[in-house]
Amino acid sequence: MVASPLIQNDAIVQALHSFDVPFLRAVQETTVPTLTFEDLTIALAEHTEARFNHTLIPLFLRHPALASRHATQFAQLPLATASTLRHYYTAAVYLQKLWAVQLNLLLDNFQELPNYFGEAHYGLVPVDQHHGEKGLRQLAAQQEKYNQQSVYEDTLHVFLDQLWAQRND
Repeated sequence: MVASPLIQNDAIVQALHSFDVPFLRAVQETTVPTLTFEDLTIALAEHTEARFNHTLIPLFLRHPALASRHATQFAQLPLATASTLRHYYTAAVYLQKLWAVQLNLLLDNFQELPNYFGEAHYGLVPVDQHHGEKGLRQLAAQQEKYNQQSVYEDTLHVFLDQLWAQRND
């Protein structure tokens, strides 16, 4: 796998766009080869800027089959990287349940993300309980960073707005 600290921000943004996740904007186009899904998720997880970490949520929601396959390999990664990936993957699982109606309407390949970590790793309530909202709040409360609940919601709202805009083009 590629060493993500060497990847420049614009290359990461360009890779996100190649996976149809225009969540961030590049300052300039790069000539760096396109990243694989796995390398992109690692680069986002290891990034020092939170906005790049948050972008894991729409990436996982946009590509649930790739995310699910990759999630089974998180344990093979460095501890901090695996922890960040598990956290945002789990947030995506619970957000997907909470916003299933809109996501199903807006995403052509809507497929549920398996809940690998919610109950087993974080001790959250099942994803079906309260349509994912209760588990999402529990996950946010376990994080020592800023208000994760608002980060989850804001990230998903931006993603939904982008999906609606794409649909209306």
